[in-house]
Amino acid sequence: MPLFCEKELLDCLKTLVNIDKEWFPHMVDGQFYTRLCHISTENTLGVKTPAKTKLFAMLNPISLNSKNLSLKCSTNAYKNWPLGHGQYRISGNLGPLVPYVTDAKNNGFDDVLWMLDDYIKEMTILNVFTLWQSRYGDLELITPPNDGCIMNGVSR
Repeated sequence: MPLFCEKELLDCLKTLVNIDKEWFPHMVDGQFYTRLCHISTENTLGVKTPAKTKLFAMLNPISLNSKNLSLKCSTNAYKNWPLGHGQYRISGNLGPLVPYVTDAKNNGFDDVLWMLDDYIKEMTILNVFTLWQSRYGDLELITPPNDGCIMNGVSR
């Protein structure tokens, strides 16, 4: 993809947030989930380096609150598996899960805790972190292994 000026991008994002936050006056902290998309705008289809692209951002207001979650552990349905595609950001990862998440919410749960062979992987759209005290008294922050089943990088 063609290069772009990072400082200009950050300035544009700040402007966008300042404009969009006025649409949500009820938000206390004005927090947004930001999804950046960088796509080719070539007028031909094919595999090549594009000369023209478009970079755009979508903002969704969010409300972060600290509350205990009620989670339903997955059984007979899997979001992640070895050699699967859980590490990629594609719509096919979440679409098939909608009936299971809907069932969990209809039965009083906040979300599904996706498991694989009794190992915790992640929640539907949230990452899982566990803070526990080891048998030696040390505090440890535990995350599921980066084994290609879940998204890696910044979102982890």
